[in-house]
Amino acid sequence: MKRIIVIVLGVMMVFMLSACDDIEMDDRTGTTPLVFGTDYEVENIRTEPLMGYPEDGVEEVYWIESLSDLETYVQEYEVIFDFDWDNPSFYEHIEQYDEAFFDEYHLFFIIVDEPSGSIRHGIEEITAAEGVLNIHMSRSIPEMGTMDMACWHVVIELDKDAHDFHSVELIVE
Repeated sequence: MKRIIVIVLGVMMVFMLSACDDIEMDDRTGTTPLVFGTDYEVENIRTEPLMGYPEDGVEEVYWIESLSDLETYVQEYEVIFDFDWDNPSFYEHIEQYDEAFFDEYHLFFIIVDEPSGSIRHGIEEITAAEGVLNIHMSRSIPEMGTMDMACWHVVIELDKDAHDFHSVELIVE
């Protein structure tokens, strides 16, 4: 009996290891897209709108490339969003960014408007192919949610090493 279990486990390990070597090719371009997993950090910060919620919801990506871009973003959007709403607040979160940060990292803000504060977001993967950075974002919708509207800034810090792209696309799954 022990031999049968050992043989079955051995066969399963061979299949599992062989599955690790499969590399998926992009059907459209025939290239292997880069997949980033450990070289980015994600933070969800609730930032409620000051003037009411948009009718259709919002899913926008902002690529912040410098401290100057960050300051401009804050000046333009602090009249639209309550950057003090969450704990830590958006203002407290962005205090960590300086010119040295932007020498090493890309910074992205994804604004998401939801019909319930219970809906959560996650970045499943970030891929790059043909000069386009694809951010794959998931939405976790609980069976029972709250009846409040919610707006989030999903903040992504992405290492600049080996990331060559000129545009960004958000894919919500």
